[in-house]
Amino acid sequence: MRGVAMFLVMLIASSSIAMAATTTYRAIVLARSGDRLVLGGGGVLRVAANCTCSGDVAGRAALIDLADDGSVVALRRADTAPTTPAKPASDIPHSAYAFVPQSSDGGDPTVPVAVTIIVTVPAQTPSTDDVFLSTERSGWNPAELRMDRLDALHWSISLTLPRGAHFAFRFSRGSFTTGERDESRQLPPVHTLVAAAGTVAHATVATWADIV
Repeated sequence: MRGVAMFLVMLIASSSIAMAATTTYRAIVLARSGDRLVLGGGGVLRVAANCTCSGDVAGRAALIDLADDGSVVALRRADTAPTTPAKPASDIPHSAYAFVPQSSDGGDPTVPVAVTIIVTVPAQTPSTDDVFLSTERSGWNPAELRMDRLDALHWSISLTLPRGAHFAFRFSRGSFTTGERDESRQLPPVHTLVAAAGTVAHATVATWADIV
């Protein structure tokens, strides 16, 4: 009888775990390191030991399931489940962050806000190429953040930043040799925005370094 009772206790406990409430969020993932998940905008979430985590999410939009305690219990690329309902990254509760979102220059880390960047690329941009956003945070890694294609000439990305942060960024097609250039084929000044709730920043790439 004691063995049966122990089995029932374990079964009830397992059912409770399986039924634990989770909330799904959509965010850009920069990297996973051990039990930490780094998001676009600099926020860091805690990853549960039993997380069902895809390893192919860096630089991509991802769906993140958070448990009631704020830990990541599931992680997968957003394009593998495009119809899954998900809240924006700006709705991730402040208490879930192991480190609050930071940006390249200041802002109030206690008030994360969602911003969207939309870029218009040249007509001669290869249709098979992706467009990336890079920041000083990564040493201007040209493949830091993969953007989402809107149509042949427009790409977008949504980030969570501290309200009031001054955010600087550039565009490329994934390498230093495919970075943006101005009409004179020179490296243009960095693009910047000041983070506020609902900010939509528009930018244009005149041409690419490898395309004449």
